[in-house]
Amino acid sequence: QIEVPILRSACQMAASGDGGVSSEAGALEVSRKRRLEKLLLLNIFQGVLQHVINLQSEIGLFTAACGGDVASTARNLVNTSSITGVAGLLVNQVGGKLSDAVGRKPFFIAGPLINIIVGLLVFLRPDNLRLLFLTRILKLIGTTFSGTVMTQAAVADICADAD
Repeated sequence: QIEVPILRSACQMAASGDGGVSSEAGALEVSRKRRLEKLLLLNIFQGVLQHVINLQSEIGLFTAACGGDVASTARNLVNTSSITGVAGLLVNQVGGKLSDAVGRKPFFIAGPLINIIVGLLVFLRPDNLRLLFLTRILKLIGTTFSGTVMTQAAVADICADAD
């Protein structure tokens, strides 16, 4: 069995000492938090995979769409990264508030769903530079939001429950 001490050390989870909570209820709570811990780590791993799994193919697609012009490819990749950074500031703030109101689950699922839709669009039109530009921005924002922002919010929720 793999031990995952990341959240336990941050939150100082304890099975007893809850002040009136039975040891069985405390054990169930610890078990639930450990399961959530593993799911959050799996979500982080999935987010990393979503970011890196298509690095080489993405450059190739942009190069082909730019007619083999390396300078144009580099310019388009840098522009998408810049727009992603600025748009991410807005999406992270609005999405974070929305996830507080609606719940975390839909936003955990949003990143992978965005990647599936974006992948299908790129598959259907791999030579369309504007589509590649837009889908790369959506992919990066969606993956970052569901992988990073939602994970941090969930860890904060778990740690708040521990207090």
